Order: sequence, then structure tokens, then C-alpha cells
Amino acid sequence: FFGIGYLFDITSDALTKNLIYGMLIAILSVGIIFFLIYGFKIKYFLLGIIPNILPLIMTIGIITFCSNFYLSLSNAFIFTVAFGLIIDDSIHIINSYIFSIKSGNTNNKSIAYVQQKTGRAIIKTTIIVLFCLLPLLVSQFKSVSQLSLITTISAAIALIFDLALLPRFLSRIRL
Repeated sequence: FFGIGYLFDITSDALTKNLIYGMLIAILSVGIIFFLIYGFKIKYFLLGIIPNILPLIMTIGIITFCSNFYLSLSNAFIFTVAFGLIIDDSIHIINSYIFSIKSGNTNNKSIAYVQQKTGRAIIKTTIIVLFCLLPLLVSQFKSVSQLSLITTISAAIALIFDLALLPRFLSRIRL
């Protein structure tokens, strides 16, 4: 229970917990903001949380299943960055759908609008992020290769979720 290594482990564990708590606060904040902005309905709170946390949970599951993954300080930081990327795309989808509905379009027209207009932009930005991060997978520095792995898996899952499932989910909750 002495030495620099012990102190480093204690500090690293505390910082990891703080990053996880911070990300949970960010997730809840997004839900609360959606709740406040879109009419004080619980479905908007859930709409702000569910599409943004599922890709992270799925990423943890995939990485844990395929390797001996553990949540270190660098991984906790990477998940907070990935959350920022994920939330950006889903907010664009949700806002585009709500805008289309409020403009008088039907559910089907709104989904088509989201997939044609917003979906194309999200696909392009996600492809750019993926291609920029893929070379980092072969890095000898483990934190850098994990940054690439976690972020690319999260971004790919979020893209599939945002384009295939989120519009259907939006149409079913009757905004």
C-alpha cells in the first residue's frame, strides 16, 4: 500500500469514476434538455437518452466479447468522446424529424425527408471519421489503437441505429 504505483492506481481509478459519472450526467442532461424543449413529455426524455446510450452499450458488449477489455482511464475518456459523436448525429435526426412533422408532413414523408437530407450528411461525416481513425488501429500505443477501435465501432453502430431504427422509433411514439 505504498509507493508511486499505488498512488497512480488510486488516482487513475478516481479519474475513471469521475469520467463515468460525468458521462452519466451528460446523458441525463441531454434527456432533460429534450424534455424541456419539446413539451415536458417523458417520451422526449427517453428519446434523448435511448438512441445515444445504446451504441455505447453495444460497443462495450462487442469489445468485451471479442477481447479482454477493461475500463481504464483512457477507455473512459474515449467513451466520453464517442458519446459526443453519437449524440450529434441523433440530435440531427430527431430535430430534422420534428421539424418535418411540425411543417405538416406525415410520418412517412418525415422519415423520407430525414433519410434523404439529414441521413446523407450523417453518412458522409461518419465515413470521414471512420477513415481518419482506421489508420490508428495499427498504432503500437495501446491508448491510440483503443481510441480508434472504440470510436469506429461506436460510430458505425450509431450510424446504423440512427438511420435504420431511430426514424421508425420516432414515427411510432407519435410526436
